[in-house]
Amino acid sequence: MPSPTPQQKLAIGVYVAILAVLILVIWGYFLKDELRTKNSPKSKDQTFAEIKSGWQKFLKASEETFQKISTSLKNLNSQNQEGLEENFVKRVQEELLQKRTADWLNWESEILSFKYPATWLVNPKSFDDEELTSQQITLTSYDEKKQPLSASRVKVEISFQANPLELTANEWWENLPSKDRDLAQATSSQIIINGKSGIKITSEAKQLIYLPLLKQIMELNITFSGKADDVLSQIVDDLIQMIKIQI
Repeated sequence: MPSPTPQQKLAIGVYVAILAVLILVIWGYFLKDELRTKNSPKSKDQTFAEIKSGWQKFLKASEETFQKISTSLKNLNSQNQEGLEENFVKRVQEELLQKRTADWLNWESEILSFKYPATWLVNPKSFDDEELTSQQITLTSYDEKKQPLSASRVKVEISFQANPLELTANEWWENLPSKDRDLAQATSSQIIINGKSGIKITSEAKQLIYLPLLKQIMELNITFSGKADDVLSQIVDDLIQMIKIQI
């Protein structure tokens, strides 16, 4: 027999607690009335009428209390259900990501690592972590030496820039020279990479991502060329999610 889930255990515990409280209240109520009857000069009919009236009030109050608890439990179950659904979707997405990138190659340094498609070119193969701001990693889905080029292509450039004021991603973007922010029909959104929050600027054929890392900013400059390709866009999204940073 399968063991109950944490949510089921919580619900059982709440119901048991409710039952225990009701039993104690009922016992205390009858004990009080028994003592009052013994010490009261009123007739049995009057005493019975008072007990009946009190019992009806008790039932009404108990019903209202039960409804409140029942509503709280429903809300709790609803929240738990939403949480379970979110966790399930997240696990499925992670499993699909792992399957799509299972045959990708690894690029690693002490502070940065990522996976990329085996057919892509990457340069350099490694770099000095102590000289981050003077180096750039370039990944391409094509080889410029081989013609003709594929109909859909993408170039991803990863670089690090000094951020002595420790600006946020939004502040960094807003403080860039206007020429660097002149993207036609660009939209901005928040993005999470390896648990770190950044900003993603998207235009028709370009994406810019800025990710604050203490006194540095990691920039991803992504340029699409040729025909739009949903598969290529998904590959780029997967590459971004596979980035790991140790800063």
